[in-house]
Amino acid sequence: MRPTAVIKSVVQGICATIFSLCLAWGAGELGVRWLLFGEGSISVSLGDSLRDPNRFADALSEDDFWKLQRSFQGAHERDQFERAHAVHGWLPASVRRGDLSHRAEGSLRGRRPVLLYGDSFSECVVPAEDCWESLLEESPLSEELRMLNYGTCAYGLDQIVLLLERSVDRYLEEDPIIVIGVLVDEDIDRCALSFRGHPKPMVVEKEEGFLWELPGELSASEWLEDHPIEIDSYLLRLLATSNSLPLSSVGESKLDTIQRKQRAATWLLQRLQGLLQERELEHFVVLFHGERLASGREGGDWREAFLMRTLEELGIPYVSSREALFADHVLTGRVARDYFLRDGAFQGHYTASGNEAVFPAMLDGLRGDYHRSVKFEDAQASR
Repeated sequence: MRPTAVIKSVVQGICATIFSLCLAWGAGELGVRWLLFGEGSISVSLGDSLRDPNRFADALSEDDFWKLQRSFQGAHERDQFERAHAVHGWLPASVRRGDLSHRAEGSLRGRRPVLLYGDSFSECVVPAEDCWESLLEESPLSEELRMLNYGTCAYGLDQIVLLLERSVDRYLEEDPIIVIGVLVDEDIDRCALSFRGHPKPMVVEKEEGFLWELPGELSASEWLEDHPIEIDSYLLRLLATSNSLPLSSVGESKLDTIQRKQRAATWLLQRLQGLLQERELEHFVVLFHGERLASGREGGDWREAFLMRTLEELGIPYVSSREALFADHVLTGRVARDYFLRDGAFQGHYTASGNEAVFPAMLDGLRGDYHRSVKFEDAQASR
């Protein structure tokens, strides 16, 4: 066979192979999409086990995770966000939409307010008698202090700071103590999201600095029409997770994503510090830990290291739930299953026993006894 004929044959073979691979990939991609989004009974039945957003996106970094979760859920399964808000994304039932006043403010009766901000770990998911405000009412500090709980389910550090900024001035004359609950496991990560079952505010990094991007009056369905899922290849994502490869935001390495979150969180904490310093308000942060971080079995976590370092650099006092849980374990012999809910919609949150174990850390903060002996007066003097 002539050399030219050999070359031609090889080239044809390569082209045929490439064409076959492309055809197989395209068929695989279409097949995965049909199983995920097909409306027929066959696709729904066959694709049921595949319809897990964790197979295609990172819940801690990508809006696409939450967009997929919503598309996979039936209308009755979705959070309805009846308290949807154009600025904050959503509000808890305890807060009035108009002036962001707390519905329980009438219970102050001359006592000094303790304003607690945070996510569901602050809001509390167990019966009211076992929540932070009730525990404070049963404490020796109840004659002097009364808690107004602004904790809001699914909030990130961005929403926590924004709600504090827009509500705290109402109580300035009462000289409130500000308590900021931060779930170490996730609250920094949520700053990277603009959708979490519903559109939410987030801080966006521009050349001129960070700016707020607010959700507006759009419903979740309307917002999703303007912000569709951005995944290019579901098959590629599926293969990555099946082989335990990490998923990162589009165009970013894992390190880039972490650094972006840290910059946003630093800006938010600096903003928080400036507001509280300007108003000369007593304050501290409660670092809440989920079971994984509370146990400490997996070693250090960049989130906790970053938070502790940044809070100390800014002079923001804090207390730690992990230390309180460990102290309670030593005292009572209780273990993780006693402190954390094991099933249901709020799996992983504190039980009544978990709240009881962590509350002494909150009491320490209210008495000015902070982590590593950082006192409020010392923090003020260092500024």
